[in-house]
Amino acid sequence: MRAFYANAFPKLEHRPIWFGPKKRALIASDFRAVVARCGYRVWACFIGANHCHLCIRKHRDRYETMWNNFTGQTRTTFAALGLIDPAHPLWAQRPYSVFCLNPTDIRRTIAYIEANAAKEGLPPQTWDFVLPYDGWPLKK
Repeated sequence: MRAFYANAFPKLEHRPIWFGPKKRALIASDFRAVVARCGYRVWACFIGANHCHLCIRKHRDRYETMWNNFTGQTRTTFAALGLIDPAHPLWAQRPYSVFCLNPTDIRRTIAYIEANAAKEGLPPQTWDFVLPYDGWPLKK
């Protein structure tokens, strides 16, 4: 695997970025700002070494808009701090989105997101912008 990556890295358009504890804290701070500014309700969040997962309640914003709000904020911060070149995309150009339409799907997704820390060998993550799941859409 190391040989594969050693051969692949020089061929990439942008150098890979890995999120250690300080970068994960920066991302969390930016996510917190987006949640406050846009009024999103986040039920789960995991920020890993090179990706993140969010479970967000349905909102007036389309998922593409939500994605752009979160990723745009973090990209701006990373570029301003000199952590990436301004042309570096930082996040995937094609986000993977799953639409959960009932409490069973939402609870399953939250459990999946929360299990990611152990999969990466990280301690469980708790973020102050993540709220407990309230049973939506059945709860009024």
